[in-house]
Amino acid sequence: MATLTLTIPAEATPACAAAVVAAAAARAAWYESESESTATVGPAAAAAAVAAAHSHARAAVPSPLSSLHSPSPPARRRRAGPTSVPSVRRLADLPAFRMAASNRLALAFDPLRDDVPFTVGVEVFDPGHETPRHTHEVGCEVFFVLSGTGVGHCNDASFALAPGDVAIFPPTSVHGLDADAGGPLVCLELLCPNDSFAEKVRSGELTGSLADEELCALAAVGCG
Repeated sequence: MATLTLTIPAEATPACAAAVVAAAAARAAWYESESESTATVGPAAAAAAVAAAHSHARAAVPSPLSSLHSPSPPARRRRAGPTSVPSVRRLADLPAFRMAASNRLALAFDPLRDDVPFTVGVEVFDPGHETPRHTHEVGCEVFFVLSGTGVGHCNDASFALAPGDVAIFPPTSVHGLDADAGGPLVCLELLCPNDSFAEKVRSGELTGSLADEELCALAAVGCG
């Protein structure tokens, strides 16, 4: 009967070594042959190999003392950008894009400029603005009302919006925001994932940044 020899790498964990040995032992039982010209591996040889491999695996496990002196693994490199280094933008520096005649969006972060999967910014709807009903295939859109009042629409539902309200529109929903005639409706807007929204925003007219009166109302800056 032939001798079954298994070589287990020294760095193999006991669980890994045991799994390899068990698979080899299971296969060995299928290769018994009555032909003298063929090397045979039987259950006895397989059992001996299992015991030897288990012994080898146990010897490969470092002792607690030796592990104290083992070199530390190299530190994993992380990508630069908002995922690893905090990024801060000033509200007064955000580029504002006119998306329609009566609304603008000042971009804070978006995937075209930053290492993020979403688009977030401050959207200003002029008095009386009506958003054409639309849908996002995979993006979930959130509006946090900062100032002004309006009406939100989602599929067959409509609801009033006022400062402090948060509205969320699920993917594939038909939705839109309308501003009341009494004043502008200003919201913190987030679309995640981006779902081509940043591309749409940046295709609009760049109007500079938010006006001083808007900054004053939003964050008490630019009040002069």
